[in-house]
Amino acid sequence: MEMSGSFLARMRARYRARPPALPSGWWADDENDDDAASGEASDGHRVGEDAEAAKQRILLVEDDPDIMYVFREALLYGGFEVHTATDGAEAVRLGRELEPDLILMDINMPVMSGWDATAALKADPRTARIRIVGISANTTVDDHRRASSLGMEAYYNKPFSPTMVLSAVQRVFGMQEDS
Repeated sequence: MEMSGSFLARMRARYRARPPALPSGWWADDENDDDAASGEASDGHRVGEDAEAAKQRILLVEDDPDIMYVFREALLYGGFEVHTATDGAEAVRLGRELEPDLILMDINMPVMSGWDATAALKADPRTARIRIVGISANTTVDDHRRASSLGMEAYYNKPFSPTMVLSAVQRVFGMQEDS
């Protein structure tokens, strides 16, 4: 699914103000986006037009509330059903309860790390099939190897833009070609 107009400008139009404490460069300043005010669902969430995406359930696991907010909005814009968790233990519980199609898993979190949560989910026959994508500021080769050895579909380094998150999820679901 290709996004029309500027996603971040759409977020600005939806919320009428810049969300608090977002990193520099994550908020659009383009006042000329004619498409910024269109396309809200009846529940107030932004959704894309891709019917296949609407069928996909994602668990977003992130302990930073600002990053969680931006990534969640990007995924909602893409038409995905999004649930959230703020630590690894909650991710394991919700993974078992919701059986999502994909988990976007931060690595460095309180209570239980993303590594430990991924290992627990992959060891459980009920959740072993769930695709997990790691997202972290950890950028070493060993981190990428560990992600692969735990069965993660992919591993992305922070920081990255909301549109990159949406593209990564679309690639996992085969909605977009690898670039």
